[in-house]
Amino acid sequence: MDNLLKLEMEPSIDSLFDFKYQLLESLLPFSRTRERSVPRILLVDDDPLFGRIMKVVAKIDMIPLTYCKSARDISKLDEWNFDVVLADYELGHVNGFQLACYVEKYGKPLPVVIVSEYDKKDSRSWPHLVCNFVSKSAGPRSVLKAAIKAHDEW
Repeated sequence: MDNLLKLEMEPSIDSLFDFKYQLLESLLPFSRTRERSVPRILLVDDDPLFGRIMKVVAKIDMIPLTYCKSARDISKLDEWNFDVVLADYELGHVNGFQLACYVEKYGKPLPVVIVSEYDKKDSRSWPHLVCNFVSKSAGPRSVLKAAIKAHDEW
């Protein structure tokens, strides 16, 4: 208990709440400053396991993520208030590149990051909204970082 009291007395820490907040911020994988906003991400992927994993990791990292399991589900969204789209390369009837073209017609032009279980990039030319291609095997945090980077560079 004495250690907590000593920490409260540090000049850079005004209260125990500030200390806990600073500690929490240091543990988060994505350090955010007040100047940078956290992008609202739309994930479109037909793999429900990957979708659930991404939702959990995004929630832990305090990144707003909406998950749609098909391209058709996009039309069911109440609002179109996203900053970046993560689109699976293989979505059944459409692919991520076709979805990128649909995104531009449906809402405002947004950066699109293609996500695939394959490590190899598609050799076709990408639609202008597609900013990056990332493999699912890189891990959920790498996928989220690619979306944040696409948003920041847009």
